[in-house]
Amino acid sequence: MEQRFGILNRILELNKREYAIHMKIITALISIVLFCIIFFGCRTWQHSNNEVKKYVKKNISTSPFIISDAGHDGTRKYWQIYFEDKPDYIFRVFSQKSGLFGMPMGYDLTDNFNFMFSYYYLNEFNQTHTGSLYATTDYDIEGRYTKDGARIFANDIQEYYDYIHSQPYPAKVKIKCRLVAKNGNELDDFYLFFDKLHMQNNATLSPFSKLITEVTEKNIETALTQFIETYTKRITDFNHSLPELNEKREGNGLKPLPPKSENENESWEDYWNKNR
Repeated sequence: MEQRFGILNRILELNKREYAIHMKIITALISIVLFCIIFFGCRTWQHSNNEVKKYVKKNISTSPFIISDAGHDGTRKYWQIYFEDKPDYIFRVFSQKSGLFGMPMGYDLTDNFNFMFSYYYLNEFNQTHTGSLYATTDYDIEGRYTKDGARIFANDIQEYYDYIHSQPYPAKVKIKCRLVAKNGNELDDFYLFFDKLHMQNNATLSPFSKLITEVTEKNIETALTQFIETYTKRITDFNHSLPELNEKREGNGLKPLPPKSENENESWEDYWNKNR
């Protein structure tokens, strides 16, 4: 009997040793992978001029360009760049810190080409067109339209879209479309994102839902009309669910909300804040 227990103990000890060895191997492999990610997958130094030149040729254009000495913007190192045939159109490439879970991991190259060139192109466009688009201080392109003015606004966007893609350096453009009441009050808004092949309409219908659709450059008006229909449907759906919502609000000691009218000429945000 003692001999059997001795054999069993030796087997258990052997299994423990094998388990410990396996765990050490697994831990070592994980450490090696993490080491490679940190020290080989991510760079720990800022970029050189030659790397920036390669970045521009690969990601923006192979046309001849001039690159300046690097400057600093807060924690970012940057280079000012312009194409030889567009000397007044300056953009920047940044060597920017990247990270994972809040920990710095290295540096990535980014640029503001799309922001700057969409701004430059709009200034050119507005010199010969009488559209309703304008640039904001953060280089967003913005436009305001009423429900009745969707077709005119769509035509303005289409003309601008055609214009930027007739240029030698077509930028990817973001346009913020603001739906407004006839008295000028803002009702809701969404974005059109332009690139060379298509636009993506990512409409954030705050504070309740999202609408994401794909639209080509040939049906901008359809996208605006769909957004108006969605805005109207949200009001109908909201009012339909209002009794149940107000029952919960009263149970929590909150005042009931009045029905939302499509003709109130106020945004969802204004309605919500007014009736909190």
